[in-house]
Amino acid sequence: MKDIQQIIEIEITSLVSGLKRDRPSIFSDNSAVPIEAIADALNLHAARRSCASAFSATLRQTGTQYEISHGLNQHYYRRRFSLAHEMGHLVLSRLAGPFSNRDLQKTKGQRHEEEIICDLFASALLIPKTAFESTLDRRIPLTHRDINSLARRFKVSKGVVLRRMAALEGHILILWDHMRNPVQKKSQKAERIAQVYPFASQLSKHFIPLYCTLDTRRFSPNIVLESFHSGQALSGYVEIKNLGSIAGGKYFVRNIPFEKWNENLLYPNIISKPKQFFNMATFIET
Repeated sequence: MKDIQQIIEIEITSLVSGLKRDRPSIFSDNSAVPIEAIADALNLHAARRSCASAFSATLRQTGTQYEISHGLNQHYYRRRFSLAHEMGHLVLSRLAGPFSNRDLQKTKGQRHEEEIICDLFASALLIPKTAFESTLDRRIPLTHRDINSLARRFKVSKGVVLRRMAALEGHILILWDHMRNPVQKKSQKAERIAQVYPFASQLSKHFIPLYCTLDTRRFSPNIVLESFHSGQALSGYVEIKNLGSIAGGKYFVRNIPFEKWNENLLYPNIISKPKQFFNMATFIET
């Protein structure tokens, strides 16, 4: 039985192969995936307008076409991802048989899982597996400059690049930030888990709680903390314990530190820290 990641790769391969056959001019060079041209080929029209705060974009059917509405002030890379994400709703809905996209929109209790799957679809469409596999050799250390370069090449965010790497390798991705625990009063600022990928039970074999710290009782030797302090991309085998549902033992860990957020260099109330900010990525092979 194929898992959801395999199904997505198959669907994207089929979609791109059909477009290359019917509209070869769309893929005329080696630049980033022409997501706007693909949308046009699928009768998808993008419009900039106000969206509900909970959504980066919305999809609705208008006769025989579909309209994707995205926020007025979205960064171009974010608009590309939103377009690919909503395209995922349309393409993957065909796997549901006779149901229309409108029927699926009415499904209760499944929206969160559907959104996660469409995020996977968007990442896989915007970063083709064949164009990305050469970066996955763990013998070649990756730095934040490499991740930034890949993000510019594919015209996606750093987070999308990192999550795509984790998906293709089947690894756990932890994104760290220097922060307080928002669910505990008077918690101290520390290097904590800000995001985990994959984070859905259907996609992950493990559960890792948010806001755990870079405690030396969890990692030994603690090259994760060392990488954060030194700013060096360190990797190696680490003894891990007391980290969610991961069984205690040795795991290969790869760290990629990024530039840290410096609030002292900014004017208060003018530039705020991005909600999805992180200052280091850790991959754990399981």
